[in-house]
Amino acid sequence: EMLRSLVGSEMCIRDSYKASYNALSLGNTLRADYNHDQTIKFLELTTSLSSQTDKIKQTKVVQLDRDRTVPNSLEAGEHDGLFLPYKYTAHLLVDGKPFRAAAKLKTGLSFSGQRITHRVLLGTEWSMDKNYGRGQVYDINRPLNPTTALRPTSFREIPAGHKLSLFAEDNINLSFGAHLFRFTAGVRGQMQMNLNRRYLLRNKMYFDPRISAQWHLPAIGPKITAVLSGGIGWQTKMPTLQQLHPYKIYNDITQLNYFHLNPDYRRINIRTYIIDPTNYDLKPARNRKWEIKSDLSYAGNNLVVTYFQEATHSGFRSSTEVAPYSYKKYNTDNIDPNALQGPPDLADLQWQADTILQSYGKTTNGSSLLKKGIEFQFVSHRIEVLKTKLTVNGAWFHTTYKNSRPMYYSVSKVINNVALNDKYIGYYNWNDGSVKQQFNTTFILDTRLKQLGLTLSTWIECMWFSSSRRMRQNGVPTAYMDVTGTLHPYTEADREDIYKKWLVREYNDELFKKTTEPFYMYLNFKASKDFGKYLNLSLFVDRILDYTPNYDSNGYTIRRNVNPYFGMELNFRL
Repeated sequence: EMLRSLVGSEMCIRDSYKASYNALSLGNTLRADYNHDQTIKFLELTTSLSSQTDKIKQTKVVQLDRDRTVPNSLEAGEHDGLFLPYKYTAHLLVDGKPFRAAAKLKTGLSFSGQRITHRVLLGTEWSMDKNYGRGQVYDINRPLNPTTALRPTSFREIPAGHKLSLFAEDNINLSFGAHLFRFTAGVRGQMQMNLNRRYLLRNKMYFDPRISAQWHLPAIGPKITAVLSGGIGWQTKMPTLQQLHPYKIYNDITQLNYFHLNPDYRRINIRTYIIDPTNYDLKPARNRKWEIKSDLSYAGNNLVVTYFQEATHSGFRSSTEVAPYSYKKYNTDNIDPNALQGPPDLADLQWQADTILQSYGKTTNGSSLLKKGIEFQFVSHRIEVLKTKLTVNGAWFHTTYKNSRPMYYSVSKVINNVALNDKYIGYYNWNDGSVKQQFNTTFILDTRLKQLGLTLSTWIECMWFSSSRRMRQNGVPTAYMDVTGTLHPYTEADREDIYKKWLVREYNDELFKKTTEPFYMYLNFKASKDFGKYLNLSLFVDRILDYTPNYDSNGYTIRRNVNPYFGMELNFRL
């Protein structure tokens, strides 16, 4: 009876996963229009509230194939870890309760002179974000992932994020005879609030100016018109709450790991460091973009060509930080396993003090993005005989991704039974990035048969080429850190040191060769039929035909395979 009871209880344990999502949102807009006022046109207040409850419940039967240990302390210092049983049941709850509140107040003004008119938009905006959920809730002694060194986290620990924004914009129309000029000048300021005094961006307003201009040239005859335009502007992206308030990092260093055939005599001792990866000097990411554009029309045909450049030198990235950590290395050579009456006593063991270097991630303004390109679109007039209109659009992009600050990089090398990255880690001022290019075009034939209520669309997607090249890196470090936590300049003498000479990294030239994927093409088709005024039925087939030949790259043959797919859409209009 007892055996059947144990078997029955074991069979009742099942892996399970359940997710639930509930959301409630409220929005309100109050608007007052001043139709008889010559200056103030409207005043508008918009408010919104939203709340969600997201829950994930998971149960998993964990079966281990070998001995596993987990650190189970939430405090810094020395403590004993835990040997996990070979089989156990783990439970996990992920509880999220995000809440958001926002309010926006704006007003429109208008005034004009003899040849000039102004339309001004002024406003302010406030938002608040907070997660009141319990986060990840589980038994630290029975983790879902037996290899993890993480600890349970709570969303409630992250303070609420408050943002305040101010904005102003002036749209100006200016006419001189047949010439019409349109200008848009604006500025937006935003501030991150509810931060303690240690944060660099606390209560600091960041302004994003922008300006654009359009020149409508006089028409040449009855069919040709031209518009030239251009603009420049800045955009500030604030860090997220997770980037501003990252979770603590637990660095667990094993001081003793004694295995005995008797599970009651085993012992693992751990030194835990709790690291705060908060970057109080984190700044917003700033992006600058400018563009010029021409818009030409002739007899119902339209061509728009845009050239742009944008640059970001303070983008967010997780950068490696390095620090020394001290711990005890216990010697177990003198333990007599047959004489033990329990786990070995640390007071009876000899130990040696040691210090190693270890790294962790920290959000910094360490990314750079440089992008430029040409975008174009041609739309023909509809050919009445064929009932067809041709649209051609495409773009050429050139993008450079790289780091904007030096980086630590550890070398995995063991010398005289000493791991090099435990004692020395290099600091490199190199370009860890890539340069990518691509040129694509899409041709769309749109045929509309009004009498039949039928629309036929055929579009051809062409990728003329796409290429990528890793930026060349200088493998000689500018400096290195040792176990004292000091950053030393890397000298010629270090190249002869038995350990530090390995910090110079050698690269194969093949890594930096440009790789190019040649031309490929997809053909897609879609047919839409109107049934009266309220019903539309569409059938489509994507990649019904393709041209994707194999190509050679660095001595290898790359085979490209494409799978077509089809579907149907049904739309009701009320």
